[in-house]
Amino acid sequence: MAHSEIAITVRQASMMRNHLTSLFLSSIYGFVLPTDTFRGDLEGWSAAWFRGVWISGIVVAFGCVLELWEVAIDLRNWRRARNNLDPLPDNPGSWMYPLAALGLFLVVGGIFSETIFEVLDANVETQLRQYDSDKITAAESAADVAITKAAEVGRDTEGLKTDAAKAKRDMVAAQLELARLTGPVHVVTVINGVARPDLSEGLIQEILLTRDVRIMAPILPDIGKDGTAPWTLFLDQDSVGSHQYTFEFMRDVKAYPGLVPNSRASFEFITDAHGRSTIRGIPLVDMPNTNTSEKK
Repeated sequence: MAHSEIAITVRQASMMRNHLTSLFLSSIYGFVLPTDTFRGDLEGWSAAWFRGVWISGIVVAFGCVLELWEVAIDLRNWRRARNNLDPLPDNPGSWMYPLAALGLFLVVGGIFSETIFEVLDANVETQLRQYDSDKITAAESAADVAITKAAEVGRDTEGLKTDAAKAKRDMVAAQLELARLTGPVHVVTVINGVARPDLSEGLIQEILLTRDVRIMAPILPDIGKDGTAPWTLFLDQDSVGSHQYTFEFMRDVKAYPGLVPNSRASFEFITDAHGRSTIRGIPLVDMPNTNTSEKK
C-alpha cells in the first residue's frame, strides 16, 4: 500500500468516526436510559460499557498490527526509491493484502465501537451523578424538615415550660394569699431589740413592742422565681407605750413614731423572691386596742 493510501485511510477513519458519532447519538441516549434508577444497576451498566471501551481498544490495536506487513513493504520501497533503486516486485497473491484489509476493517470497527461505548459510559456516569445529587438533595431536605420540626418542638416545649412556670406562680400566689387571709398569726420573737419576721411560719406576723425595735427583712418561703408573697404585719404596743420601731428592709420607710399604750398598727407588704418589699395600702397607726392578740 502506498504512503498516500495510508494517509487517505487514516482520514477516512477519522471522518467515519465523526459521522458515526453524530449519526447514532440520539439513539444512544434513548437506549442507555434504564428504567431502574437504583445505583447498583447504573454501576453495572457503567462497568459493562467501560469493558466495551477497552475491548474496542484492543481490537483497534490488533488491526494496526495486521497492517504492519503492508506498511513495512511500503517503507522499504520508499527507501529504495530514495536510493534510486527499483522497488520490490509486487506479488498479487500475497496474504499481505487480505491481512491489511482485515486490519483496516478492525481499526474502523474498533474505533466505531469504542466511540459508542464511550458515549454510553459517559451517559451512565451522568445518570449516576444525577442519582447521587438527587439522593443528597433528598437527604438535605429531610434534614431541613427534621431541624424545622425539632425547632417547633423546642418552641412548644419552651412554651409549655413557660405556661407551667406561670401556673405554678399563680398557684403559689393563691396559696400564699389564702394563708395570709386564713392562716394563724406568727408571733415574732424580739432578741436584743431586733425582730425578723419568718414568712415560712405564716403570712400574718405580729410583733409586741416592749422596747425600741429594729425590724429586719423577712425570711421568705419558697415562692419560686419571679413570685411574690403578700403578708401582713401587726405591731402591738405594750401598756408602757412610746416605743420606736424601724424597718431595715425598705429604703423609703425608716421609722414611725411609737404607738400609744395598748394600740396596734397594721402594715401590708408585698415581698418578691429577691427580698424587695413594698407597702400595699396605708399603714394604720395609733389604733386603740386593749387586746394585743386581736387580728386584723
